[in-house]
Amino acid sequence: PENTILDAEGTFFNQRGVIRIESSENVMVTNFTITGGYDQDNGCHAGGGISLIVPDNDPIGDVEISDAIFENLIIEDNFGYAGGGINIYKVQGPTFQNIEVRNNKSAYMGGGVFLQKGIATFKQMLISQNENGVSAAPGRQGGGMMFAYSGGDLENVVIDGNRTGDSGGGIWINNGIGLTLNKVTITNNTSTYNGAGIVFMQSEPVMLVNTTIANNLLAGDENGNIGQGDALWSMFTNVFVANTIF
Repeated sequence: PENTILDAEGTFFNQRGVIRIESSENVMVTNFTITGGYDQDNGCHAGGGISLIVPDNDPIGDVEISDAIFENLIIEDNFGYAGGGINIYKVQGPTFQNIEVRNNKSAYMGGGVFLQKGIATFKQMLISQNENGVSAAPGRQGGGMMFAYSGGDLENVVIDGNRTGDSGGGIWINNGIGLTLNKVTITNNTSTYNGAGIVFMQSEPVMLVNTTIANNLLAGDENGNIGQGDALWSMFTNVFVANTIF
């Protein structure tokens, strides 16, 4: 069946995300196209398409366990402060499967997907043409995905054609708490500075297995400043790599 369209018709002057789930159990969201979300005012809670969150402003507070399942979704053309398409804040356990996250934007981090103190499973996904930071600016990381004090598993995921105004065109992982990438393709992403494909910062353990990281570009800024690592840039991180192509 065709997806049912959920359009929030949000704007800068009429801000609202499409789906916001707070401290809930037994959640399943399936067979929707999620679009038109605009949520900048709620800060790190502000996912334009889907927000799966604990509704508080304490970044070091308790984390909740969730068995939420998200399947067969198209998440496109949303805008959020952090996580233009998907925002996971202090929630562990959800599963995202058979989902396209495309053409979303964030003002700050995670153009497509943003996690803060979250752990999730992502399977059979396309994360494409997302962007964070409308111009080159410090702190604008993770064009496709951003993991902050977060982790999880990615399997059969394509991260392609995303862009960031700073570092981590495909993925930025900051203080990750365990992340496995298996059969992941990270291609054609662009960053202004470091790690056009993927960035690891103070994160371990990290495993790259059966993964391809190719054709990513460090574009530099208008003054000619450029960073390091078209494929991967890593600091204070132990990375295990097997059967992987750079």
